[in-house]
Amino acid sequence: MVGDRHTDIHGARAAGALAVGCTWGFASRDELNDADRVIDNFAELTSLLKSWP
Repeated sequence: MVGDRHTDIHGARAAGALAVGCTWGFASRDELNDADRVIDNFAELTSLLKSWP
């Protein structure tokens, strides 16, 4: 799951999904500390998905 708020990260955890925090949007980087990965732009998501096990 990709999200820009801590509630998105917690939602991913509750659903048993991997959590990717994105810094564009509303959250600060500190709010995304619990994410499995944090990305700063959409291009990073494509790379991340290609390399994620």
